[in-house]
Amino acid sequence: MPEYSNPATNISTAAWTTPVASHRPLAQSLQADELMISSVRLEEILNLVPFMFLAINGSIPFISDPTPVEFQGWHIIFWTITCWMFYRTNFRLHLDLWTCRFGLAFLLFGLASGFWGTATLKAFIRPSIDSVCVFLYYNYLMSRFKRVQFVRMLVWALTILMVLSIIAAVAFPMVGVDQGTRNHEIAGSWQGVFSQKNNLGIGCAVGVAVALGLKPQTNADRTWRWLLMVLALFCVYKSGSRESWIAIGIILMLVPILAFIRRFDQRSRLPLIIIVGVIGTITTALIYTNLDAFLALFGRTRNLTNRTDIWAAVWLLIGRRPLLGYGTYGVWGTPVAYDADVRVGGWEVSSSHNDFLEIILTYGFIGFALYLPIIISAIFYIGRAVLSYTLAHLEVLIYCMIVVLVESFAAAVIMYTPAIGMILVLYCTSQLELIERTGFMRLDPSTRS
Repeated sequence: MPEYSNPATNISTAAWTTPVASHRPLAQSLQADELMISSVRLEEILNLVPFMFLAINGSIPFISDPTPVEFQGWHIIFWTITCWMFYRTNFRLHLDLWTCRFGLAFLLFGLASGFWGTATLKAFIRPSIDSVCVFLYYNYLMSRFKRVQFVRMLVWALTILMVLSIIAAVAFPMVGVDQGTRNHEIAGSWQGVFSQKNNLGIGCAVGVAVALGLKPQTNADRTWRWLLMVLALFCVYKSGSRESWIAIGIILMLVPILAFIRRFDQRSRLPLIIIVGVIGTITTALIYTNLDAFLALFGRTRNLTNRTDIWAAVWLLIGRRPLLGYGTYGVWGTPVAYDADVRVGGWEVSSSHNDFLEIILTYGFIGFALYLPIIISAIFYIGRAVLSYTLAHLEVLIYCMIVVLVESFAAAVIMYTPAIGMILVLYCTSQLELIERTGFMRLDPSTRS
């Protein structure tokens, strides 16, 4: 692989490639290259542990308890591996402050919320350490691996989680299947090794996104890709997570649309996208005028499985601390939620079931103002990319952002499963912004448009 330096980030592949001097024997050069490739592949495999930790957010269902149990060993392992990753890179943090400025500002604000939040110090410390490690780990991934390697690691990790979820649901139904202890309406829904069914659904939706976005380079890549697709579609059906069904449905509809747009040059894409936008607007209007019938297809009503009741209660809580919010872990499972009596159908809820509301509740409108540019910039760069660049290398970013946006309205990708959600948002936003600024993707010179 030739040495490549990104002028915007001043990152060079020389940091992890083995330079081959012209006078070295060919056999010795090939041996050195094989060792380098083997080392990188081993490092990819070792990253499966933190990837799986991030996906399940350090929580696992437990047979003797209807609620997920935080396995503290996961956190110790994740912190240790994060330190080891930086040891591998000689403790150099390849940080492009301009690209990650929104994520960094949001992270620092979240850490500062401990000073005014309502959470106890004990409850605040662990998620704060997790957040710092997630941000550092993200920057390690961005500087260490090419895009195709990052996506491949996600495919591996999510495939393993799908297999483990099926085993848990079939062999250990008291663990892998929701027993309806907290909500009898979802009894029988699969949750696998995730903390609940909607988190399994999010994992499946992300699995479909990265599987479709992976560009196979070997037969093994093709096998992993299709295995993940089949397992994710099966698991999301068994989970009954309607929001994830919608996210996957949108992604599957986008596949032929993007393939069709890719056939046109850049000058012809804008009129085509306008036509697609008009069709989409008309379709949305038709759905809205027949909203009850549309929601009935997914087993939903206008109250979205009592989500509107939760949102109304959350708005009342927001009104008490609108500017700075309650801080990290300052609401759910605390006297604040108990005093507000945020319940639905007799069971206590554990999130706002909406990322935007959850961020306002946790960090106030000031924190939301720091988070919103992340989403807006991602949407902006996706639009620019569709108009200007080779879509074959951008599909995984587009699909992942679809998952984040759809799930954010009815679930809680970022705040309820903050680690993997923030990784995906930062990754998509940073890659797209770098494309906008430099014309090609970081660490992947083969994707120059």
